[in-house]
Amino acid sequence: MNILFVSSRARTPGSSDEAEEHAATKSARTATAERIGGMLTAVIRPLLLAAALLIPAPQGLEKAVEDLRAGKVATIETWRPFGDSAVPVLIAIAEEENTPQGVRFAALNLLGDLKLRSSTEPLLRLLKHPWFNIRRVAAAALGKIGDDRARKPLEELAAKDPFEWTDEEGRKRFLVREDAQAALDRVTGAAKEKAV
Repeated sequence: MNILFVSSRARTPGSSDEAEEHAATKSARTATAERIGGMLTAVIRPLLLAAALLIPAPQGLEKAVEDLRAGKVATIETWRPFGDSAVPVLIAIAEEENTPQGVRFAALNLLGDLKLRSSTEPLLRLLKHPWFNIRRVAAAALGKIGDDRARKPLEELAAKDPFEWTDEEGRKRFLVREDAQAALDRVTGAAKEKAV
């Protein structure tokens, strides 16, 4: 737990002491908000998944999930009829650690191909995933969707993602940054088209 130390000495309004105290208070509030957010995510996410299980799935969704998990080719034509109902299912598959990576990537690619704006927020969350390939594919999916809400997070990912890879010729590449930039180019292009 963060404890904020407040000095008992007198201070002049606008002084550096006041500025330091303000910065410390702001930092403590930010840390507290992040802890609360993490706790809420840990509690709420399982509840949302449990609630999703109680809601009857659209006809054919279970078969589509079964086929996807079995590695069968997932087509947009198969998944489009499920609409927004597909989003939490595909996100859950993408987040499952024990699911084969090809299945996880297929789930994320489907979200991009479906272009459902309701998948933007969950995909934005995946831009912070610990595994670089999930960040890459989530960024690509956001680029396909073209939602302007992805612009700032994609800019940040394109500028700062730490993953570095060395190719066969010894060149260092930042694959996540490259894919985030390509996605950002698609998002900004989509925004320009809407403005015209």
